[in-house]
Amino acid sequence: MQVRINDENLRMKIAMDKYIDDEFSLCRAAEFTGVSIQQMAKYLSEKGLPFFNLKDSCISPVRSF
Repeated sequence: MQVRINDENLRMKIAMDKYIDDEFSLCRAAEFTGVSIQQMAKYLSEKGLPFFNLKDSCISPVRSF
Protein backbone atom coordinates (compact mmCIF):
# COMPACT_ATOMS: atom_id res chain seq x y z
CA MET A 1 0.00 0.00 0.00
CA GLN A 2 1.39 3.41 -1.00
CA VAL A 3 0.47 5.17 2.27
CA ARG A 4 2.26 2.54 4.35
CA ILE A 5 5.41 2.78 2.23
CA ASN A 6 5.48 6.58 2.53
CA ASP A 7 4.89 6.34 6.30
CA GLU A 8 7.72 3.81 6.66
CA ASN A 9 10.07 5.96 4.58
CA LEU A 10 9.20 9.00 6.69
CA ARG A 11 9.81 7.09 9.93
CA MET A 12 13.17 5.82 8.60
CA LYS A 13 14.19 9.39 7.72
CA ILE A 14 13.13 10.73 11.13
CA ALA A 15 14.96 7.89 12.89
CA MET A 16 18.08 8.53 10.80
CA ASP A 17 18.00 12.24 11.64
CA LYS A 18 17.64 11.49 15.36
CA TYR A 19 20.46 8.93 15.12
CA ILE A 20 22.72 11.54 13.48
CA ASP A 21 21.86 14.04 16.25
CA ASP A 22 22.60 11.39 18.94
CA GLU A 23 18.99 11.47 20.12
CA PHE A 24 18.50 7.80 19.16
CA SER A 25 20.76 4.81 19.47
CA LEU A 26 20.72 2.22 16.71
CA CYS A 27 18.35 0.11 18.81
CA ARG A 28 15.99 2.98 19.49
CA ALA A 29 15.99 4.02 15.82
CA ALA A 30 15.04 0.46 14.82
CA GLU A 31 12.34 0.30 17.48
CA PHE A 32 10.89 3.67 16.44
CA THR A 33 10.79 2.61 12.81
CA GLY A 34 9.43 -0.85 13.48
CA VAL A 35 12.25 -2.72 11.76
CA SER A 36 14.98 -5.03 13.01
CA ILE A 37 18.33 -3.70 14.17
CA GLN A 38 19.92 -5.33 11.13
CA GLN A 39 17.49 -3.59 8.77
CA MET A 40 18.18 -0.22 10.43
CA ALA A 41 21.93 -0.79 10.24
CA LYS A 42 21.64 -1.68 6.54
CA TYR A 43 19.54 1.44 5.86
CA LEU A 44 22.09 3.66 7.63
CA SER A 45 25.02 2.09 5.80
CA GLU A 46 23.22 2.56 2.47
CA LYS A 47 22.98 6.26 3.37
CA GLY A 48 26.74 6.34 4.06
CA LEU A 49 26.45 6.45 7.84
CA PRO A 50 28.35 4.22 10.26
CA PHE A 51 25.90 2.16 12.26
CA PHE A 52 28.20 0.69 14.92
CA ASN A 53 28.54 2.87 17.97
CA LEU A 54 29.94 1.64 21.28
CA LYS A 55 27.37 3.65 23.22
CA ASP A 56 24.53 1.56 21.74
CA SER A 57 23.27 -0.51 24.63
CA CYS A 58 21.90 -3.32 22.47
CA ILE A 59 25.29 -4.17 20.97
CA SER A 60 27.92 -5.61 23.28
CA PRO A 61 31.53 -4.93 22.42
CA VAL A 62 33.48 -8.07 21.57
CA ARG A 63 35.73 -9.10 24.42
CA SER A 64 38.96 -10.95 23.84
CA PHE A 65 40.23 -13.23 26.56
